[in-house]
Amino acid sequence: LRWASPARGGGLAGSLGDEGDALVAAGDPVAARRKYEAAIAADVDLLEAYDAAAPLWFAAADFTTAIAHLERATLRHPEHATSWYQLAYAYRRRDRWHEAILSYEAYVALRPGDPKPWFGLGVARQRAGLRDQAIAAYRRYLELERDDGQAEYLDGARAAIAELGGDRDAGIRLLARLPIIGAVMAALQRIGNLQR
Repeated sequence: LRWASPARGGGLAGSLGDEGDALVAAGDPVAARRKYEAAIAADVDLLEAYDAAAPLWFAAADFTTAIAHLERATLRHPEHATSWYQLAYAYRRRDRWHEAILSYEAYVALRPGDPKPWFGLGVARQRAGLRDQAIAAYRRYLELERDDGQAEYLDGARAAIAELGGDRDAGIRLLARLPIIGAVMAALQRIGNLQR
């Protein structure tokens, strides 16, 4: 039982957290969510309960509940990076771009070397119309991300930079990856070489 120790909450809140974990393991996320929310109600400072509940709020697309709880967590514990990241994501899903930006910025101030929030920060800044800041966030993401399994996000960041006009060659490189476009570009390059 990971929650039962006094250091992890103990008491009623800890017991509710353990019950939530058991319900997740049993495949009942709805009941698990209720247990984690009850653990939060019993101890508003039990950060593990917010961490456990957030993915369940997101899976249920209940961003309003997530925001209400995570705003409280970040107000009471501004050093808790995970809550800032989760709050930023929830704001982003509700198209609350400026709040998402502030939350992502709080997270990256705590964990500047983590690549994940930089992509989300780029998206939020782009949607808020902050072109140069969006490009900077996407570029920072590309500098930090080392996981080849994130190819979709790496390509997305490159495409966003190109779309925003931050790297005209990036858009050409992405288009060149399409077979027909690559063949046309190769033919045009050969024609250009012949004319020299």
